[in-house]
Amino acid sequence: MFSADGSLSYELDFWGKYRRATESARAGLLTSAYAKQDVMAGLVSGVATAYFTLLTLDEQLAITQRTVGTRQKFVDLTQAQHERGTVSGLDVATAQAQLAIAQATIPDLQRQIGIAEDQLSVLLGRNPDQILRTESSQLTRVLEPAISPVPPAGLPSSLLERRPDLRAAEQNLVAANANVGVAKANLFPSITLTAAGGSESSALSDLFRGSTRTWSVGAGLLQPLLSPQRNLYQLELADAQKRQALLQYQQSIQTAFREVSDALIARQKYAEFQVAQQAQVDAQRKANTIALARYRVGSASYFDVINADRDLFTAELSLSAAHLNTLLSLVQLYRAVGGGWQTEQSGQSAPDRTPDTTGVTPLLRRLEESARD
Repeated sequence: MFSADGSLSYELDFWGKYRRATESARAGLLTSAYAKQDVMAGLVSGVATAYFTLLTLDEQLAITQRTVGTRQKFVDLTQAQHERGTVSGLDVATAQAQLAIAQATIPDLQRQIGIAEDQLSVLLGRNPDQILRTESSQLTRVLEPAISPVPPAGLPSSLLERRPDLRAAEQNLVAANANVGVAKANLFPSITLTAAGGSESSALSDLFRGSTRTWSVGAGLLQPLLSPQRNLYQLELADAQKRQALLQYQQSIQTAFREVSDALIARQKYAEFQVAQQAQVDAQRKANTIALARYRVGSASYFDVINADRDLFTAELSLSAAHLNTLLSLVQLYRAVGGGWQTEQSGQSAPDRTPDTTGVTPLLRRLEESARD
């Protein structure tokens, strides 16, 4: 003869404990999702930074190699004049020294390029290796002022709502608030439905017995009588954690506004510096051409040529660094506003948008899509 007993166990959520616990769990899940998005945004910014740094180093290497070629020609010219007796050996030695200075710069730039290539390869999920260059990946206007995308006036502060770190902080606050509800519910009795064979439990049938609706303690009525003080402490802890989450959320908002302000200031000032540096390079090129022409006809001293060439070399490298800083400030702004400042839907373009001739925004968009994949 066979017999089987079945039991059911179900707890009534009178005080919303499980509803608030579900809300807290959902907020925790969203926090993890936003944390993942924040990591992706950091990866996109890191790849863009490494990419622009690598292109700048390539540009500086090209500047140095061109300078080496120019100085080598000047050494040959000086050597020929020395053989004819028109210049001294000091002029030849000085020209050779300036050539050596430029040549010594090349190995260090090549070292930095190798490090940047390894860093970019690792960020792209590959082993450290060289990065293949193509014509489209080179800076199209070497040492010429490039038009960087300019953020339009009147950007809404609601853009910051897209920042994953702010969304994660907001969900942390939601979870902390829900945990307060869970802690409050733990102060009240928990009613369980337990029965054999599916019958009604005595705890449920006797829950509101009598006209006064007073509580009746039965076998299925679990009241927090064993550790009431502990439950109160849990409530105080949940309240403190909620206040902490609120303060962290407020701090995250303040940090977001500060980062946007810093990025906008950096973009503007670096762009102004780049324009001024470009003017210096143009002037130095003109001065170098004039000094060399006058030296050829004997109306200028050798040191005028040396000084003009050295100043031009320094100015060109400074312009390249200024261009890099301008690009990196745009990457910083992209990260600060949560992924760019375009508010229109994809496929639509604002008629007054400044064209992105540097390829900054398209690059970041492509990196975003790759990170999502």
